[in-house]
Amino acid sequence: VSNTQLSALRIRLGWPTLLLQKNNGDKVGTRVEYAIDLSVDGGPYETVVNGAVDDKTTSLYERSHRVNLPKASTGWQLRVRRITPDSTSVNIVDTMRVVAVTEIIDAKLRYVNTALLYVEFDAKQFPNGIPQVVCNPKGRIIRVPDTYDPETRTYSGTWEGVFKWAWTDNPAWIYYDIILNERFGLGQRIDATQIDKWELYRIAQYCDQLVPDGKGGSGTEPRFRCNVYIQDRNDAWTVLRDLAGIFRGMTYWG
Repeated sequence: VSNTQLSALRIRLGWPTLLLQKNNGDKVGTRVEYAIDLSVDGGPYETVVNGAVDDKTTSLYERSHRVNLPKASTGWQLRVRRITPDSTSVNIVDTMRVVAVTEIIDAKLRYVNTALLYVEFDAKQFPNGIPQVVCNPKGRIIRVPDTYDPETRTYSGTWEGVFKWAWTDNPAWIYYDIILNERFGLGQRIDATQIDKWELYRIAQYCDQLVPDGKGGSGTEPRFRCNVYIQDRNDAWTVLRDLAGIFRGMTYWG
């Protein structure tokens, strides 16, 4: 391998059949041990993978290994060794193959202001096509008072107007975040000095107070929560009015 820009190689190994037939006719699995060795710039080989497959299959079974490549001047040499001797018995079928070698370059990509979900699964588990993925994300990390615990919805000590960053579904602090956000809110026109954060603090406490959950038992829930997905552009006044409506509030400029 001479491309010194590579970050790694992915070696895909395959076994078309793994089978041992006993003298009584029973068919069971068999074991094959193998190793992958790497040489850098023509130097000595070093073992980077010690593996084994111990199973029974009558259809192609594949397994892949990622081999990270250290820095090299001229390139690398890779070899796959089968440690278990090739069978000479007609009762053992354990042929091993190198199915593919894939070159990998790790790109340092950034997806600004984007939440990414990575899911990896065996396609054989979903023979009818790509499955539908449903998730329940919490959402943005926003400003909340440093005396506030969003998990327990409790406030400790005297708040001196200092904020920290945390997740919350308290609509008062989401309202505050929308106003000050410079990317999708009003942060380029309004700053924190123009907002009555002390009154919002009282409103937020009101939102977090526990009330009966309406299910007929002794269960409780916070008075107001905000779990919304804003995906359409709208007038700032309309968005703020709707958010304030969650906690029965009104937005005004004065």
